[in-house]
Amino acid sequence: MFSIETHCHSHHSFDCNTAINDIIATCLQREVKGIVICDHYVCGITGEEEALFNNNGIKLYKAIEFTTKTDAHVIGVSPRIKELEQERFHYDLDELIDKLQAIGAAIIIPHPNHGTVIVGNMKISQVAIDKAFESAHFVEKENFRYGNTSTDILMHYSKKSFVIG
Repeated sequence: MFSIETHCHSHHSFDCNTAINDIIATCLQREVKGIVICDHYVCGITGEEEALFNNNGIKLYKAIEFTTKTDAHVIGVSPRIKELEQERFHYDLDELIDKLQAIGAAIIIPHPNHGTVIVGNMKISQVAIDKAFESAHFVEKENFRYGNTSTDILMHYSKKSFVIG
């Protein structure tokens, strides 16, 4: 079995101060073989840090957790993700989805029912919400900080692959 962490922030993110060495130590302890580092608004992983993951047998997936103009959070995962790096609130949700698709990024909808994210966000049209979910490769079913995704969302988008972040 291949264990992967799909939603991890590092010291490069404004809301985290966890060093890469500590993330690697935790991965090794928990036998995690792959990790998505998705810092907010930035892909700051250095070549030296990337080598540390490789040297410890952990597959690193570069990503960014974007916050759109409407507060929607979307994680894009791609070796080319740095090309889309922008400050918070830069992208419209539709625009971001289009740009992620253009670089072949995997799209994760994190903590979808948290109040300021996608579902329940009164700033986003249902059309844009549906497009985001239809385009997503994965939806977080559970998030350490924000809890479980509502059953209604899971049932509505039941054809999606679910991850725990």
